[in-house]
Amino acid sequence: MPPQQDNDLSYQKLTWNLFKECFFQPLFYGPVAAGIFLAFIDKPVLSLGAFLASAISLSYYFLLGKAPRKRIQQQIEDQIQHSDEERIRLDQENRDELHQKLDERGRSHFENLIKLEQILDEKIMNLGNQLVVNQLVKMSKEVTFESIKSLKNRVTYRSLLEQFDVQKLHQNLNETKKKYEDEKDTNLKREFRETIQALTNELNQLKKLETTIEQLEQDIITAQSSLRSTILLVSQPQSDDHTSRLEQQVAKLRDEVEVAKKVNQELVDFGIDPQVKA
Repeated sequence: MPPQQDNDLSYQKLTWNLFKECFFQPLFYGPVAAGIFLAFIDKPVLSLGAFLASAISLSYYFLLGKAPRKRIQQQIEDQIQHSDEERIRLDQENRDELHQKLDERGRSHFENLIKLEQILDEKIMNLGNQLVVNQLVKMSKEVTFESIKSLKNRVTYRSLLEQFDVQKLHQNLNETKKKYEDEKDTNLKREFRETIQALTNELNQLKKLETTIEQLEQDIITAQSSLRSTILLVSQPQSDDHTSRLEQQVAKLRDEVEVAKKVNQELVDFGIDPQVKA
């Protein structure tokens, strides 16, 4: 599941929505319209009275109107709930699709992550609503999210890697080097030199890709280990230094998320020239 967004049921949003609704109340815009009309026909006293009535209406609705405030609050809560439900539904669909694409090892990683996520959710529910607990929830969700993204990239880039015949690329490189050494024509030697450089670059890129995929899998394993450590930590009895240890775990999870993001971004930015694909 992707990291949850901050709850948008804020006082500022509630107030802003209520303020906007005030302008669509007949008891507000009616007197305002009347006041403008009366001012236009040169009735300043009546116009002022109309504007005063609209101000009173606005003040009452905005400051004292419990019913509209409660209704708008419910609307915002419903929107948040609907958004969360839709996000969870889409995330579950993506997870199911990914699970089907994974090989046996990847599926094992995936199932372990989901199991650890569920256990941790249950354990954290008993810790209350402290700031450090909320931070721990957020970071553990991000660890799981980045790990699942890593699994998805593992499928994508392993598939890409398998499209290249590394042995054939090495063979082409060796043959081109031999032709370069034997060739006397300057123009042909330049072409061979360019081909050698292209093949060398491609092999280096493939090697880098393979190394990055290995790092990606190591990050997935590390994430599982960290989630297990977090479960053990939150399962321990409360003590004087418990909050401090929770804060340390939050920092550790945050560092691991940053590392995973960096590796995933390296894969996203990876470029391979399809013209030299074997």
